[in-house]
Amino acid sequence: ARLSLTTARAEAQQDSQKLRNALLSSLSHDLRTPLTSIRGAAETLSQAGPALDEATRADMLASIIQDSALMTKFLANIMDMARVEAGGLTVRRERVKLEEIVEAAIARVAGAVYTRVNIAPDAVFAQADAGLLEQVMVNLLDNAVKYAPPDSHITVSAVRDGALVRLSVADAGVGIAPGELDSVFDSFFRASRGDRVAPGTGLGLAIAKAFTEAMGGSIRAQSPRTDLPADGLPGTIIALELPAA
Repeated sequence: ARLSLTTARAEAQQDSQKLRNALLSSLSHDLRTPLTSIRGAAETLSQAGPALDEATRADMLASIIQDSALMTKFLANIMDMARVEAGGLTVRRERVKLEEIVEAAIARVAGAVYTRVNIAPDAVFAQADAGLLEQVMVNLLDNAVKYAPPDSHITVSAVRDGALVRLSVADAGVGIAPGELDSVFDSFFRASRGDRVAPGTGLGLAIAKAFTEAMGGSIRAQSPRTDLPADGLPGTIIALELPAA
């Protein structure tokens, strides 16, 4: 028993060290690009600001704002995952109205403004933590926007299934390769898109999974979608199940 306990502790320490190394790697890699862009734009504005035309100055300021928002999102994801791994997650289970949660999440995700929302009359309420569920939806919508064409539709749906409510985010994007479907919820995993890997920390879906399970729910991904034309993009549905309220 002592040997088993010692082994378990050693494995936990090893996992913790792997997470710490991955966090540091993510910080150094994913924050370097926006930081470099911000510094370059700021230095140009500082040194040559008066000589630049109004359109160029506006473009550089917009770039600084966009990259600052990107850094904020990266850091928030890293802090959320660190909180999960450290066991510092506090969960409040209460009756929440899904439409309010979804609309708040949509407002926080650039590119998700025209998301369709379909909530069945018997799936209006769920038992969840409002703050955690909103962050889950933000991460799912952000993932859908990242992998779907700009002019495609994203749909958020909620249906009742016995004692559960199934809340799903469906996109008409590039889908998930069969070999990657089981890995999309792993920390620091980033699905490939053609010959490229999508930008980001690879923590969004891992955080969504951790938060959903902390609320007593479950989450899964499906790709391709069976309701889309066979000659188009495969699309993805990410669905979470929570206790109904």
